[in-house]
Amino acid sequence: EISEAQRKKIEKRIATALEEGWSGKDMVAEIKSIIRRGAYKGQAMTIARTEGTSAMNHSAQTVRDLNGITQKIWMSTLDADTRKEKFNHVDPNNQKRPNSSPFDVSGEQMMYPGDRNGSGGNIINCRCMSGGWVELP
Repeated sequence: EISEAQRKKIEKRIATALEEGWSGKDMVAEIKSIIRRGAYKGQAMTIARTEGTSAMNHSAQTVRDLNGITQKIWMSTLDADTRKEKFNHVDPNNQKRPNSSPFDVSGEQMMYPGDRNGSGGNIINCRCMSGGWVELP
């Protein structure tokens, strides 16, 4: 477990890292240095992946809002590691919604992959993304 202060520091550093284009390895090293003792590489990778997914998809939601893109689509990473049990990320693949409406993911309402309105089971280590959806005539 990490403290609230550590969590806030980690969020700020990840935002900076994403802005500056850091590598995943550099983000992990930075998170480990914030957590200090007891930080395992796997924990740091989980935090970097989870926060990176959330930041990327939140930004995509904002860009759609700002540019009047009215539809969005959930795109799952479909491979052997995709969640298939209680928190299923196979089923939401290709789910389309109005941009102002949430996706239904395992019974939870989420505006985008990594949305903090989702439980840990839906957002931790999520590798999904959302994108704009435009219907052509």
